[in-house]
Amino acid sequence: KFNFFVFFIELFLEVVYNKFKEVRKMDDITQKKIFAKNLNYYIDLNNKQQKEVANDLGISATTLNTWCKANAIPSLSKIQKLADYFGIGKSDLMDNKLDNDYSLDARILSDIEIVDMIKKYYKLSIKDREAIMQLINSLSRKEQKKEE
Repeated sequence: KFNFFVFFIELFLEVVYNKFKEVRKMDDITQKKIFAKNLNYYIDLNNKQQKEVANDLGISATTLNTWCKANAIPSLSKIQKLADYFGIGKSDLMDNKLDNDYSLDARILSDIEIVDMIKKYYKLSIKDREAIMQLINSLSRKEQKKEE
């Protein structure tokens, strides 16, 4: 009985460990995709080319390309360099904040006024950004009440 119990526990732990590794690997892949989407977005938003960004930051174009293709994620110090370069926070590169509707992203990027507003927004202090968001949310709620 004891040998069977030990065998069962070892088997169970192995299954759990393998599942954990699989989930963690999936999380890594997902994070790489999110980072790549955000990085490509900010490169486009700033009308830059990968080679130009790489040169400005003193990294190889090949390295930047691996980040843009979701093959790797840079170190935190490189993420900070990228964030500083684009005038954004690290979370803007790491978090899934962008809309998954790529047609919406394309419309935003093609509207020069919106792109200009976004650039100005990211030049503001965090406190001013929060005030802008409160104003937008307040106006949005006001419009929703009108529609009801």
